[in-house]
Amino acid sequence: MLKMLGAALIVLSCGFVGFGISRNHRKMIYELEQLLLALDYMQAQLQYQLTPLPALSQKASEQIDGKVSKALSSFAKELDKHVSPDPSACMASALGMSCEYLPELYTLLMHLGKVMGKFDLEGQQKGLAAVYNDAKTKLDSLSINTESRLRGYQTLGLCAGAAVAILLL
Repeated sequence: MLKMLGAALIVLSCGFVGFGISRNHRKMIYELEQLLLALDYMQAQLQYQLTPLPALSQKASEQIDGKVSKALSSFAKELDKHVSPDPSACMASALGMSCEYLPELYTLLMHLGKVMGKFDLEGQQKGLAAVYNDAKTKLDSLSINTESRLRGYQTLGLCAGAAVAILLL
């Protein structure tokens, strides 16, 4: 009886790993979509209203949800504090407050911090376009066959658990 319980726990734990990978994949897609919305908003605000960087980041964070919203809001607060005149240092400080960002999203947000505030209007628009293109490329690569890939991760987790359970019995 204990062996069967142990085998069931192994299958479930490996299955949870597969489902966790699937969940992280969905989260990454959602966060990239939110980042693209924020970048669109920021480009429009810069082009038509010349909004200052702290206000721009705060307004963009209010337009979206999720971790990107928190990052942009923290970035705006760091810029308002004037601790560092360098926007990339402010972004690093804003992202450093929380370690919950996925590596791809962290990289894109750091790139955003590097291109904001250092250049003239045209340079900032080019920088935003570069970050937008990077995010769009990552989103497109994650969106290819998403459902079948996620089912595969879930199935692989359950099958790996079953294989380990069989080996241990």
